[in-house]
Amino acid sequence: MVWHLPDDFNSLPHAKREEILEWVRRVIITGATDYRRYQAAAVRQRYAIRFPGIAYGGGPSTSCNLLTSVDDADEDDVTSIEDPDLLSGVFDAPPALAMEMADLVSFKTSTLTALGFQRHGVWGEETASQKIEHLGLMFGALAASPGSAVRGRGVPLPHLTFGMLVFPGIWDWYVQWRERRRASTLPGRSTC
Repeated sequence: MVWHLPDDFNSLPHAKREEILEWVRRVIITGATDYRRYQAAAVRQRYAIRFPGIAYGGGPSTSCNLLTSVDDADEDDVTSIEDPDLLSGVFDAPPALAMEMADLVSFKTSTLTALGFQRHGVWGEETASQKIEHLGLMFGALAASPGSAVRGRGVPLPHLTFGMLVFPGIWDWYVQWRERRRASTLPGRSTC
């Protein structure tokens, strides 16, 4: 609550402080604004892909561990997910996609690149964490069922790969999907 109080709150008259506190409770805390209602609804529509075991500082050993789990994984377990309600939830990345993410994070967070590779910039802890989250949301939207509340793309889990991102059609769909979701939250607009 303190974040929403003015800097001079303690020097204001008692009546003004009470008015401000009542407004913060009514508008900010209880979610009476359009944006807070959107946030509350969006939190219930889960569509992200998690990358378990991948975090800032994951070295080459992370990829090796994931490679082992890819070899041991049963592909039928991943392809058996066909329920649209389940596809609109949050779930773990398929092993191959998780390995790609581990390699990307390792490359972007390591102090030096492997011999023969170049990169522009290094990700710190916060940047790596944000990139993992954002890419998880993007892949989650791509995997979510078109018939679900998320209205995703419906890409089967085993087909998710970073290689999809070279196709402009994928980016076009994702940008339009984000615009539709954002537009549906404006007052007077209905969902797509």
